[in-house]
Amino acid sequence: MLYLKRADPMGFTIIELLVAITIIAILFAATNVAYRSVQARSRSSTASSTAAMVTKKAESWYSALGTYPSYTQLSTGKINAADSTLTGPAESRITDAANILLNAATVNPTNEKQVAYKPCTAGGAQVEWYDAMTSTVKFTGVGGGSSTAACA
Repeated sequence: MLYLKRADPMGFTIIELLVAITIIAILFAATNVAYRSVQARSRSSTASSTAAMVTKKAESWYSALGTYPSYTQLSTGKINAADSTLTGPAESRITDAANILLNAATVNPTNEKQVAYKPCTAGGAQVEWYDAMTSTVKFTGVGGGSSTAACA
C-alpha cells in the first residue's frame, strides 16, 4: 500500500504570529502606563521635598528675625536688597535659589524643579509646588498661610 507522506509545514502561521504580536503589544502598553505613573510619582515627590525645604527656610528666617521674608529676601539671602553681602540668617539661605525659587506673586510653578514663594498679607507665607500626579499646583502654608488656595 502506498502511503502519501504529508508535508509538515515549517514555521508559524499568520494567526500565531498575530497572537504573539498582540500579546507583546499589550505587555508593552501595560508597562508603559506603569512606568509613566512611577515617573510622575517621583516628580511629585521631588517637588514636595523642595517645597518642604523652602518652607523650613522661611520658618528659619521667621525664627531669627520675627517676620517672614519677602520673595526677594528669601531668594537673595539679604535683609535689604542693597546689602552687598548676605545679611539674612545663614540657616535660611537657599542654595541655587535662582533655579528653584519663583516669585508666586507673578508666576506659578509648571514643573517639579521649581517652587514659588510669597508672603501672605494676612500673615505667614505660602509655598506653591507642581504636583505631577494631578497636574495641578499645590499650596503649603507657612505660619498661618493658606494651604488650600492662593493667599493674597
